[in-house]
Amino acid sequence: MANKKATCYILNVHHEMSLFPDNAFEKSLKTITSSIEDRVLTGRKTDLVSVILCGTPETHNALSDATPGQYEHITTMTPLVMSSVQMLRELSNLTTADPNVPSADVLDALIVAIELIATHCKKLKYTKRIVMFTDNQTQIDWLDLSAVGDMLKSTEIELVLVGADYEEFQSTSCNENVKNNYEHWQALIKSGHEGDIMSLEEAYAQTQTIYVKDVSARPSFRGYMYLGSISENSTFLPISSNTYLRTKQTSLPTLKKLSGLSQGPTRKVEAIRKFLIRANDGKDGEDAQDIEVSKEDIQQGYKFGKSVVLVSSEELAMSKLITKKEMSILGFVKAESVPRYNFFSNVVILTSGLFRTEQSAVALTTLAEALFETGHYALVRFVTSDNAQPKIGILQPELDDVCPVLQYIDVPFADDIRSHKFKSPKNYDDQEDLDLMESLVDAMSNDSLGPDYLSPESNYNPIDWRVKTATKRAAVNPSAPLPELDKRFDDQFKVNPVILEQVGEIGTKIAKKFNVIKVDTKEKKIFAPVTDFEDRAPINDLLDSANADTRNVNFDTMMTELRGELTIGLSTPVEDYYAMLKADSEEDMVEKADTLMKESIFKLLNLSFGNQHYQKVLNCLEALRKTCVEEEDALRYNTVMHELKSWCSLSTPNTPRRQMWDMVKQAGLGLISSEECPDVEIKDVTKQDAEKFWIEADDSAAAVDVDMEQFNEEDLDDLF
Repeated sequence: MANKKATCYILNVHHEMSLFPDNAFEKSLKTITSSIEDRVLTGRKTDLVSVILCGTPETHNALSDATPGQYEHITTMTPLVMSSVQMLRELSNLTTADPNVPSADVLDALIVAIELIATHCKKLKYTKRIVMFTDNQTQIDWLDLSAVGDMLKSTEIELVLVGADYEEFQSTSCNENVKNNYEHWQALIKSGHEGDIMSLEEAYAQTQTIYVKDVSARPSFRGYMYLGSISENSTFLPISSNTYLRTKQTSLPTLKKLSGLSQGPTRKVEAIRKFLIRANDGKDGEDAQDIEVSKEDIQQGYKFGKSVVLVSSEELAMSKLITKKEMSILGFVKAESVPRYNFFSNVVILTSGLFRTEQSAVALTTLAEALFETGHYALVRFVTSDNAQPKIGILQPELDDVCPVLQYIDVPFADDIRSHKFKSPKNYDDQEDLDLMESLVDAMSNDSLGPDYLSPESNYNPIDWRVKTATKRAAVNPSAPLPELDKRFDDQFKVNPVILEQVGEIGTKIAKKFNVIKVDTKEKKIFAPVTDFEDRAPINDLLDSANADTRNVNFDTMMTELRGELTIGLSTPVEDYYAMLKADSEEDMVEKADTLMKESIFKLLNLSFGNQHYQKVLNCLEALRKTCVEEEDALRYNTVMHELKSWCSLSTPNTPRRQMWDMVKQAGLGLISSEECPDVEIKDVTKQDAEKFWIEADDSAAAVDVDMEQFNEEDLDDLF
């Protein structure tokens, strides 16, 4: 299998590695861990990793077992295997050895790694690499330098030495022992296959770099692009073409469903899909039953209103559009006539195909040059495979460093476009305003920040980075907090300081010119019309008088008091009604309150969706009846009840308004008799007359057509 990799990491765990100013051991461990984390995230089975520890108290390696007494204090932590989470957890628990443990010869550790790779890879084609993290303070036995170099060369293993004290070697005041060791390492790498020496800081920085994922160049389309219709014209030009994906949206790692209750070897959860028919809903006292239906017995259908129109597989096959894999040029359009927002797909690059490659390349290059010089795009019909849905797209020319190329971009159909109409902005005639805004646009230009500012090549997906980083940390430590966004993403979330400096003075002028003020959104403020508030209660007094529970605050009453008037809203009519009765006024508030309550009752009835407001109407009737009895205004209430009976339309069979009538009857909110209230206007209404009111066939109720009242949208606003 191609592209196989075998990488062996050698880590010196001697105590001296932790004595460096920046703790070389910790940084080396982080570097190795970051490299393995990327491999675990990728999940390639052909990318094998091994870790060898140098300077351990024990000795566990294949060469030591074969030749006792040699290659001591070297431990093969993991053989060459696919990297895993378990490997990362074992690395996270590593520490340096005790100071009493003697140091091991790192050249012996290198020989162990070479033998490990050679035994596993044999003569197979692998990309083999050894990365060693160590210092060069201790003495190294270089007698076998030439033999080790030949081993590296014969096995084609690349050696990379990451030195914790490499900066010291590059300085003029380098220790003689350190200098000698690094010179021997340079000679070993030169005599071997390939290799390099780098500092620990440089290696760590490479693992923290964000890289773009490399993908193999595989054609997404192999076929012909036709200039001219092959179905209508006898003369057409076929151009052998391949397409390669140039841009693609980054997809986040997919989540897997796992069971937290599983005690077995796996926690994977598999979904089972069943098709069931409810045979009995349990209406006849029987238990509800479901009958399973096989997928073959299921028919497809489309909803048509509340009905379903069944469509057979034969009818679906007849309605399917038969297409052939091709890319046909339908014509040419001017580049300025294609709006930029019509480019909504991934970009695909066209290259010459396998048939008559040279001639196809010349045809594509010539077409790209012609389109660029004339300022046109080619409008094409693109079918990726046989019987696939056709797409409409454009071929856009682009001048490359080598030669002009064509790139394909999908354009939307009419059904894919959502056109929104916006109100025309005000046409400003003030030249000073236009100049001021133009200076703002110039000041915020990114030209001063260089061509790499927010360019796609140096701009990475912060969400993708954060999800992957959080996954890596949680694999080792499940309680690890979510990582903060790296400072490298600041340009995507913060305005560049250079632009802020350029805009500073202009922004002040604009704020002063257009009276721009900062609005504090933390506190909600109630605004009322400007009027004379000398005789009004302050807003703080109104808020203090309300209940602390906001669900009981009467906002309708609060707003009407701020406006200097009282009324009955549809949100809390009973509370508004009692507030009017208690108000101090020279006007007869009882009569006004009763009149407004009557209007509110029938507004609620007319606006009610089904029985939505019936309970609220019932509460209003109770309040109105109680007040009319106390204030000897019973005739008004009895009139309301006659009108309500007429509204219920009891003569109509199965009327949905009967529920309101039943609720009123059950609550006992009938007519007020003369025995209940000494009102002279109802002196002829006896208790027997009040009982006759509940007779549905009685036509003595006053016929009042309350449905003729026109709908007022302001009344609907009062409901919310």
